[in-house]
Amino acid sequence: MIIGITGGSGTGKTAVSLCFEKHGYFIIDADKVAHKVMDRKSPCLKEVIDFFGHEYLNQGGTLNRKKLGEKVFKNKDLLENLNKITHKYIKREIEFLAHNSSETVIDAALLFESGLDKLCQKVVFVSCPEDIRIKRIVSRDGVSKKYATSRIKAQKTDEFYRQRCDYEIVNDGEQNIALKVEEILACLKD
Repeated sequence: MIIGITGGSGTGKTAVSLCFEKHGYFIIDADKVAHKVMDRKSPCLKEVIDFFGHEYLNQGGTLNRKKLGEKVFKNKDLLENLNKITHKYIKREIEFLAHNSSETVIDAALLFESGLDKLCQKVVFVSCPEDIRIKRIVSRDGVSKKYATSRIKAQKTDEFYRQRCDYEIVNDGEQNIALKVEEILACLKD
């Protein structure tokens, strides 16, 4: 079984994924896959730089993610162009990884936008209040509150996910997410 875990940045998808991992699921983190496919000299990075320009490369030839993020999270069309370039590479790698394990979780903020939801038998939406999300992003990524807010505003609304997902886990630090994962797994066995 392949389970998708999705939700906006800072909702705590990784924490929920780790709960599934404790139950034997193989976790595919789309962010880590994205970093891998955007390695130096990769075809994906070449396409991104051809489109956006060499000013988004660090001295060592790696992508300056923060600089590119500042650009695309303020411009919906540029974000769509970036996603159009990267999704095909990310999806191909995730499809390969997912078919090598019987119990898999795909942790991806852009699960629906990339088409990865079609690989999943069930999808879990991880939600969290925006103020907590902003604090998490600022702390985790070392970015400004303004940058974190612009990232959230560039993403889909909670209602988008609720309409498309089979389950919702609220990860606000007060709910027992491990218990919620166990409840979902119990439902899947029925």
